[in-house]
Amino acid sequence: MLSELLWPLSYVTKYLYSTFASTVNTLLHPLGLDHLPVPRVRGGRYQPSAGAEAMATRNRELSALLDQAVDLEGAPGEAEGGAAEGGAAAGAEAEPEDDGGGAWHGGQAAPMMLTTAPGLCVECEAPAAMRCEQCDDEYCAVCFQALHRKGKRAKHTAVAVEAAAPAVGPRERPGAAAAAAAAVSSGEMYSPDWFVERSKYIPLRLSMKQRKGLRLLQSALKVCDYTDKIDVASNRNKAKRVASQLRDVCALLSGAVVAVDYAQGQELVHSRNFAEQESFFVGLFEVGRRHKIMNPDAMREEYGKLVYLLQDANSAEVQDLLQFSCVGGLETVHKKLSEAGVVELMSDPLVKTATMEILPEGKHRGQIQREIKAKEQAVKVLSRKYARRHFDDEDIQLCLYSIADNHAYLRYNRDPVDKMIRLLRTHFKPGSIDGAYSLAITGDQDGARLTHSHDRQYSYVLQSLTLWREIAQDMFKLWTLAEQDLLDPSSPYTLKDTGQGLQRVQECPRISKAMREIVHRVQEQSGGWVGSSVVHLGDNNVPNSLIFIDKYNQVSRFLQPIVLCIDKLPEIAGKDPSVKRYLDETFGGVTKLTKVTTTLTRLIHTVWITNWPACS
Repeated sequence: MLSELLWPLSYVTKYLYSTFASTVNTLLHPLGLDHLPVPRVRGGRYQPSAGAEAMATRNRELSALLDQAVDLEGAPGEAEGGAAEGGAAAGAEAEPEDDGGGAWHGGQAAPMMLTTAPGLCVECEAPAAMRCEQCDDEYCAVCFQALHRKGKRAKHTAVAVEAAAPAVGPRERPGAAAAAAAAVSSGEMYSPDWFVERSKYIPLRLSMKQRKGLRLLQSALKVCDYTDKIDVASNRNKAKRVASQLRDVCALLSGAVVAVDYAQGQELVHSRNFAEQESFFVGLFEVGRRHKIMNPDAMREEYGKLVYLLQDANSAEVQDLLQFSCVGGLETVHKKLSEAGVVELMSDPLVKTATMEILPEGKHRGQIQREIKAKEQAVKVLSRKYARRHFDDEDIQLCLYSIADNHAYLRYNRDPVDKMIRLLRTHFKPGSIDGAYSLAITGDQDGARLTHSHDRQYSYVLQSLTLWREIAQDMFKLWTLAEQDLLDPSSPYTLKDTGQGLQRVQECPRISKAMREIVHRVQEQSGGWVGSSVVHLGDNNVPNSLIFIDKYNQVSRFLQPIVLCIDKLPEIAGKDPSVKRYLDETFGGVTKLTKVTTTLTRLIHTVWITNWPACS
């Protein structure tokens, strides 16, 4: 009994000593001194233990931690709120591996010099486009602009270089993939290349069986108060926090199994062997994540709990006890087609017809019927052409309908921004002011924090709308990258008071790189930039990528009603003479009312973007 009570304390002590020993070794190695022995503390991905005895021991340890009311407040060496939370040990010893960067000698890693192959950007390893003459380094256009935007570096000069293809190796260069994606995103919409690249991030539509699992997950998360108990100021002690995380994660996992199969769930509660249900848990959580990406308005509260719970469950400490990872890859259209060996389906010209949206606006009944028949015929032809033994018509239709869902998403989230850009360019000109319809703003008036002239505010609003448009266009990709940053066990977070409450502050390397590429693309389209182009991610403004996703999901929520109102004004005025007379007498007609509405919208935009910046 005493050993079971003291086990969490010994685990924490071992973890702290490992971190200390690894740090000392780093300092002593250049001096040629002996190294301190580093005990084995697991980090990164879970590596299963060998043998049934090890599994039984781990289950007993897990049961002891879950069943005993262990007071971990006084664990030695734990500083309140000072350490990063939920990640792998900073000094965890790596497995011996020779990846070409250095040799392994006697259990000690020889120091390595990190270099970049010639012709590649020193920051992201994408093909280099220019060389800085003062830095003597090669950069892609995005990284050069990001690193030379201010200070003495802004005066550096660059010369163009011939881009070299990335070296072929066992690991894919992330910069090369990003460059290819950027090239496709700037190409023709709904072209074969566009479909191939975009299908990599389009989630599959849920099946009926998966929807049943989704209802179970939503119900469990609705009554779960995980973040209310974990993310509190009194819970910053590392050992106590890990124990709390483990208890709540196991409670949710056990409840999910009991709801599906009572007998199996009862056995799980007694055995604590959660690894046996790994496929069930991974699939259940993946369905919830996939449903949220396809339906941003769904699971408004539950998704935050889900992501933060998975973030903790995927940490090295909790993984080591659960014996598995709850996080799996998302099921996408491209993944489904790749497994069936029919990726060429995305390059078929009929895909555009088979996935098109049929909208009734401005069409007569006969035209709508012809479009419906053409779409149905295209789906039938593609189903017959690409059907395989283990990939039938229903699977092909599922992929095609998932792409059609993507088009519906773009219509609701991207098209309102496009309409606002058209309204801005139609009713306002940067060089002239039409009477009282000025876009100028003054600080501390009407909620504005900036002071801009009409011309400057026109450029500011236009560049911001263009940025929102590009983000909405690539939101599925950005959401995928955001989840990869959030659920990366090698990127721990810190629980910190950012001025917006207690937040999980975490680095976001993937989403930051993608956002810099988008900002660079918008700057080239706009021909200039008003204000700062810094991408705020992983700081007090935008603590983590979940906050980033939530922010840009709000854009369509406040633009859609405005655009819908403006679109309906001519129709309403044409149907009801009294309404038309009121609009003429009060606002001077529909056109002037549209200008008034657009002018007020620029105030909403300014208040929103200056009070919650991600790129400002």
